[in-house]
Amino acid sequence: TNKSFLLNVLRNEEFLSGIVDTGFIAANPHLLAPLKEQDRAQKLLHYIGNVIVNGVPKELGAVGPPPSSVNPFIPTLETPKESRQE
Repeated sequence: TNKSFLLNVLRNEEFLSGIVDTGFIAANPHLLAPLKEQDRAQKLLHYIGNVIVNGVPKELGAVGPPPSSVNPFIPTLETPKESRQE
């Protein structure tokens, strides 16, 4: 999205004073830099990824080693006779 750009423009003193022209963005390329803040969805994805890779953080009361990976059993099934192509 262009949220960072719009916030950067709206905080710019030159823009707020109303003394801008069509070259304003080209003269201020720093306005295109993304903000360092993250929205809630990004924070949640970062947390979930961290827990998947590293296990539950100790600060949240986790004890013991991170959970071991589980290799699920995947059964082999025969194709029903009526759906076989001959």
